[in-house]
Amino acid sequence: MSLGSLSGSLKQQIEDGSGAYEWQRRDFLFDLDAGRLTNSDDTRAISLDGALYAKAWSIHSAAVGYGFDIVWSTGDIVSFIARAQEDCTAWVNAVNSSIKFNNSDAQGNPSSGDLLDEILDKNLPLAS
Repeated sequence: MSLGSLSGSLKQQIEDGSGAYEWQRRDFLFDLDAGRLTNSDDTRAISLDGALYAKAWSIHSAAVGYGFDIVWSTGDIVSFIARAQEDCTAWVNAVNSSIKFNNSDAQGNPSSGDLLDEILDKNLPLAS
């Protein structure tokens, strides 16, 4: 089974080297099967290895955009802003599908994919 890919323009929160953060717009390609997010400005990919979930922000506006975070088990968080709410929802759903797919084992045994379901069902509803 293949989940496919998703591409689009997002703003990514980047540390500028002095400890301050800024937003940079980049074109991203997300390979859901590999759990890897690459952008056009950088050869480094963002791997979803160890990622727990993606969640849309509860506060948003059409002027600023529609943000979401990807959260890792290490406590690391990467933040993005999409231009439209539909785009944000698509990215959040794609990241969560990829995390679940890549954390499930081939025999269908309980795995961290089930943990994602539990987290999302009880505490962190998907973007709507």
